[in-house]
Amino acid sequence: MKLFLDANVLFSAAYSPVGNARSLMAAAVERRLMMLVTDHVLGEAGRNLARKAAHALVSLEALEGWVHVVPAASIATEEAVRALGIVLKDSPVLAAAIDCQADVVVTGDARHFGHLYGQSVHGVRVLALRAAYEKVAARTRHP
Repeated sequence: MKLFLDANVLFSAAYSPVGNARSLMAAAVERRLMMLVTDHVLGEAGRNLARKAAHALVSLEALEGWVHVVPAASIATEEAVRALGIVLKDSPVLAAAIDCQADVVVTGDARHFGHLYGQSVHGVRVLALRAAYEKVAARTRHP
């Protein structure tokens, strides 16, 4: 399973060593699942941490070793995502998940992605953080 992580998931995992975000990432590592991000996502998480919780930047740097950086999405995919009601600042997230053929995009942004929670968009299921954690935790470990 390939999980594409939104910046708010990385922010939360770096900010707190407990909670669903860090638990999701640890469970994904344990089960040898791929966690994917783009430079855009890493940059947003870093900027938000620098502004709100600079002490957590060290944790973000450590978590970067757990993720794979994939290319940014195509303009055509971003336009298709915006047609679904995703705002301009968030369209690169879902579009990149689609282009890299992720199975799931994980986001805590209910304001902009909530209307898609639980749905599959161009082959990528959109899940809230807790739902993604429960899905990953329920998986048996693959050797």
